[in-house]
Amino acid sequence: MIIKLLTIGNVILLISAMIFICLCVFVDEKNNVYLFISLSSLILSSLFNIIKRQYTKG
Repeated sequence: MIIKLLTIGNVILLISAMIFICLCVFVDEKNNVYLFISLSSLILSSLFNIIKRQYTKG
């Protein structure tokens, strides 16, 4: 059950990171908040992936 939730969270965070990277690139005003949100989403997604691997390994 926890592995499915981690996978769903991982996918949602990756999609949100892609959306915010596109916003950072294509929006006329340069805003560092979009970049910060996208990078933090990628870091959190990687953390979820590491936790999921620990659950499947043990």
